[in-house]
Amino acid sequence: MKKSSYLTLLGKFEHSDSWGFGDAFELLCDHTNVLANAFDSGRDGFEKIDTALRDVWTTIEDSISDGKIRVKGGKLIDLSEGLMLTKNPNKVVVDKKSFLSWYRRDKQKIVQYLSYAGLEIHQEEFLDRLASVKQPSKGGRPLFPYKENVKRVVEKILERRPNITQGKVPFMPEVVNVFAPNKGEEMYPDMPAKEYKEQCGCSISTIRKIVREVYKSRS
Repeated sequence: MKKSSYLTLLGKFEHSDSWGFGDAFELLCDHTNVLANAFDSGRDGFEKIDTALRDVWTTIEDSISDGKIRVKGGKLIDLSEGLMLTKNPNKVVVDKKSFLSWYRRDKQKIVQYLSYAGLEIHQEEFLDRLASVKQPSKGGRPLFPYKENVKRVVEKILERRPNITQGKVPFMPEVVNVFAPNKGEEMYPDMPAKEYKEQCGCSISTIRKIVREVYKSRS
């Protein structure tokens, strides 16, 4: 199986030098799911959500115009119809490095806009890590981006099943789905390390180490 076939979506973002405008916006806002549920919030709730998302969208556009975020493909005019009408926002491709630099500088502004509608940055942990941690040297091993997410899931499992054997946890569907969506049901106890990595895109030893940290913190 080729590596590209089992890299998760976030993994692909991490290893790319450029992001589609729509993908970058989604990392901030999860607007697809947010808008789908906004109608259940009533008129006032929907208007708040719509305003918050538009503010973030416009802020990114303005930062592109100001040169804070560099464009590597497409033209800003392709986004002129706005959040609800632009059919393919990924026609505009932004430079990942400059986008992360902008995010680091203006993060609190984005947080403020989203908080108006009771929202949070969708992939905050992922963006924070990429914006603040130096990239590994060429040929180095990239950091595992889902460590804190895995830890939270393991902690919930232990709250529910405090006596579960530590060795079973890395194979549990709810753990695996954190870093390999829709792969959880394919795991089985004592799966060979090579097969685990092929299925999930990460080493079983990485997950075992995280699980050990959680168990140790509770002892």
